[in-house]
This record gives sequence, structure tokens and C-alpha cells, in this order.
Amino acid sequence: MFRIILFSLQDMVRHYKPWLAMVALVAATNVIYLGLGGYRNVLQQEFGDLPYKDLIVQESNTTGEFFGSRLPPEVGDQLLAMGFLQAIAEIHDYTGTSITNIVILRGIDLERYTQVNSFNILAGRPLRSGDARRTAMIGWRLAARLDLSPGQEISLRGRQFKVVGTFQTGTYVDNEAWISLEDAQVLLGYENDVSIYIIPDQGILKAGDSLLGNVSIVKRGQGPQITNDQFDPLFKIMEQIYYALGIAAILTLANILFRMAWVHRRELAILRCIGFLSRDLVVYLLGQALVLTWVGVILGILSAALLFSLESTQAVGMTLRPTISLQTGFASLIQSTAIAFLGTVIPAWWFNRLNLADQLRSE
Repeated sequence: MFRIILFSLQDMVRHYKPWLAMVALVAATNVIYLGLGGYRNVLQQEFGDLPYKDLIVQESNTTGEFFGSRLPPEVGDQLLAMGFLQAIAEIHDYTGTSITNIVILRGIDLERYTQVNSFNILAGRPLRSGDARRTAMIGWRLAARLDLSPGQEISLRGRQFKVVGTFQTGTYVDNEAWISLEDAQVLLGYENDVSIYIIPDQGILKAGDSLLGNVSIVKRGQGPQITNDQFDPLFKIMEQIYYALGIAAILTLANILFRMAWVHRRELAILRCIGFLSRDLVVYLLGQALVLTWVGVILGILSAALLFSLESTQAVGMTLRPTISLQTGFASLIQSTAIAFLGTVIPAWWFNRLNLADQLRSE
């Protein structure tokens, strides 16, 4: 078997041009697959099952947690009267003059926001009760995008806010700028209104319930999850392209393997006459197929990693940088190995049906 594998690899070296084209096709297929997996992973991490147990009170038919809504302070009073231990107000909105300079803004209750928001401070300090007006705390991705650090100023709707710290949550929130609830109300013209109230799940209300005045109750984290689901149609289109490339790779590989075996049909027939078995032809073809698909996987992973390190996606004030997970890379290897096996089956089956004497007479 070692001899037939060595013969197979020597043939690949002698006829390298078609193999290079095949490697490029396999690599391109893997780049698309890894791109799909990378963006799915980062979107699931950013918007997926967020570890929230609270409920959100918002204006009906809005995504208050993500795009904001408008609620009067009487709603908070009503929630407390119903027996809720707390109803923490927040403002969620966007600032900016174009799609390129959008900043996601969150107005927070400086006395209680740490009760419903978890984060790690990377530089500076968190916002505190009693801080001066026009101070802000920003997510590390927003800080990287705007090249800001504690002590500098961020412009929000033409007003300068001093950055006191940068934080990290591991979700889309890392793209936000946090300011006091009072500053947000003045900046956005909300007067005494807020976007949402965050309430504990005490069993008094449940997701799907409504209050008078066009107010609804939803599970916290549902808004980002809906945003994540909106990307599914795009992923399905990319999946169709990936499947088409995969089928093209199998057919192209089968054609190249058949042509290489046909060129060497007389040598292969002689080898069978001196003791090589029919399965050795499968080894001859499969050895070539596995080498080129595995090389294609390596090139695909390296190409995808390079693209991911150089490029990031800017969308609605957020920076998304996909990554290649170990699971996605392993799945890519398995699928490419499957391409090698499927591409080997057709030419191996065809050649084993040919008449051995006819192959020996071929020139």
C-alpha cells in the first residue's frame, strides 16, 4: 500500500497544475463555510441567549431594549403599586448623523444600574452616583472604533461628554455609550419619559402580558434575539452558495481523478498484473484526493483567519469581528474529507469496471 501511495503522490507532483486549481476550489469552499460559521458564532455571542432573568416593560410594537421606546414615569409608579420590588428605568436610543457615525446610547440610573447590568471595567472607573453632568462610560469596542480612552471626550449629539471608564460585557453592549438617565433625557428631549423599565420576574406579570396605555411585557434579551434572527435569510443564501461550491468541488475532483487515472491506465493495469488489488486503485485515487482537500482546508483556514484579522463589519453602530472556532475548523476538515471520498467513488468504480486487457494494450 505504501508503494501505491508513493506512486500516487509522485503523479501529483508531475501533474501539479490541475491539482493547484482543485486546491484553490476547495480553499474557496472552506473560506465561505468558515465565514458563515464565524459570523454565526459572533452573532450568537453578541445577540443570542443573553443571561437575563428579568422582564422588560416597553411600549407595545417596539423593540425597546434595542431600538428604544417611550414610556411616561407613571408606568414606573404603576409597576411599584402592583408589588414589584423595583422598576429600574433606562433609555435606549441612537445618536449620530449617518450610518457611519452612529453611537448606541444608554441612559442609566446611576444609583441602581449595577443591579441589572453586569460588566468588567477595563480602564478608568464606572459611573457613580453623584458624578458630574456629561460624564460617560463606554464599551471597549466603541472605544476602539473611536480611539478613545478615559480622560478624553466623546461627542454625543454635538455635546461633549467626558469618558471616565471603558467596560466589557462580551455582548453587543460593548458598542454602547452609557450616560446618566438625566443626561440622556435632556440630550434626547425625552423630558421625564424613559425607554424601558427593567423589573424582576416575580410572577406578577409574565412575558406577553400587556398594561393599559399600549404597554407590553417581554423577556429581557428578546430584542437582541429578534435582531439575530433577522440575519437568517442572508445566511441561507450564503449556505446555498456553499452547497453549490461543494457539489462543484466533488464533480471537479471526480473529473480530475478520472483524467489522472486514465493517463496512467496502462501503468495501473501492469501494477494489477503483478499483484496489486482492485482496492489499490482506490488507495491511489484517495491518496491524491485527501492530500489536495487537506491542503485546501489549511489554505482556507489561513485565508479566513487573515481576512477576519484585517476586516471587521460595521453595522448600526456595532463592530462585529468573526472568529474561527475549533468546532468550525474541525467541521470544515470533516466536510472536505467527505468531498475527497465522494470524489473518489465515481472514478474508482468506473475504472474497476474497465477490461484489464484493453488497458494493457493502451498507449
